[in-house]
Amino acid sequence: MPFVLRKALTFVGLPLGLIALLLLAALLSRKRWPAGAALLLLYVLAIPYTSDRLIGLIENRYPRLAADECPPAEAIVVLGGAVSDLVKNAPEWTEAVDRFEQGVALYRAGKAPRLVFGGGTLPWVGRNYTEGDAMAAAAVSHGVPAEAIRVVREVGNTAEEARGVAELARKEGFRRIILVTSAFHMPRAALLFRRHSLEILPFPVDYQAVKGRPVTLLSFLPQGTALLNSEAAFKEFYGLVYYLLRR
Repeated sequence: MPFVLRKALTFVGLPLGLIALLLLAALLSRKRWPAGAALLLLYVLAIPYTSDRLIGLIENRYPRLAADECPPAEAIVVLGGAVSDLVKNAPEWTEAVDRFEQGVALYRAGKAPRLVFGGGTLPWVGRNYTEGDAMAAAAVSHGVPAEAIRVVREVGNTAEEARGVAELARKEGFRRIILVTSAFHMPRAALLFRRHSLEILPFPVDYQAVKGRPVTLLSFLPQGTALLNSEAAFKEFYGLVYYLLRR
């Protein structure tokens, strides 16, 4: 499925897509209740009280670790999502840059002899330079030897990253990997990688929920970040259900 079409279909099922559909229904039907439902949904999902609990349900699936606490493995696998654009062949990092930074930290801590980067082609850049290539170049600039780096190319989603890493594992003869990705993405990613008979050591990073945040008036004031986190939680819930049903 084309990248743009896949993103458009995903949007329809996410909170902002549902809110847009409700507002469109209100406009076409000239009834008030769809607009009221849209505003209520927007408010509930845009407050930290809700978003912390939604995304916390996913993020708490695996414990948070420091690099020196992680058991050793045969490869460190860093999933894509940390690069948003390329400026003169230099990566423009997203908020998920923790994936890259912690992957490099694990390698420096001697947790595995290989550092594997996923992440597919950036649609607006072209097919000759992938996000994985960008992270690999950045890792070299951080002192990681080029011969220790592997890049899984031509992947468009996590399922394809899992397949690509599994093919590399069979080729190079390894099975036990440290999987590095955002905490809210880890349950779905671990599920997909385990289906390829890989032994997974989850290393979640890039936490979004604020643990121990006291419930105050600010917890019920809408925030853009809270809405983004609620969107991310819905996306991961949908993804988990989809892949659990697609066995």
